[in-house]
Amino acid sequence: ARAYHALQKGEMEKLLQSLAAFPEAKSGVAAMEWALSDGPAEQVVSTLGAAFVRIFDGLGGPQIAPPYRSFYENDQGLLCQQATEEMNRVLHQHRMRLADAVHEPSDHLAIQLELMAQLALRLAEAAASAQPPSAPLLAEQLDFLATHLLGWVPRFVERLALVDSTGYYAGLAAVLQSFLEEDRAYLASEV
Repeated sequence: ARAYHALQKGEMEKLLQSLAAFPEAKSGVAAMEWALSDGPAEQVVSTLGAAFVRIFDGLGGPQIAPPYRSFYENDQGLLCQQATEEMNRVLHQHRMRLADAVHEPSDHLAIQLELMAQLALRLAEAAASAQPPSAPLLAEQLDFLATHLLGWVPRFVERLALVDSTGYYAGLAAVLQSFLEEDRAYLASEV
């Protein structure tokens, strides 16, 4: 329902225009815009909802693109493997844990992005307190980004390009990848 209202109010268009300001994100944004303009808003929301369920909540097979690192790091496409154990250790190392309401393996994309956000927040807090960002904190964020996200997100993006007939989720993932790569370049320049 929120997506429908965002489409009706033009909020999605504003967001996509701001994302398109980044040259590397333009093709992903274009795919999202095409998907969002492919019919009346109610139909688009229904189509995207059905695609979401098929792609991300599917029961398996070639038409899914699970947002879990472990799926992309073993030949059988299994979940809850070494990547999940590694992420559990990283969360513990940062004194973080999943809320009881979260029923996803810790190597889920959203959980990994949340950890990146927390690491970025720590950098911002250091900068706000007039302390120069510490090299170890920058290096830690860069390592997490390179190992835990950019180590598998490109394969996730490729798979989405194959299975997402709407183009919306593939476009969104391509935008994400471009931002992750931009973040990596920034962090590398600061370390």
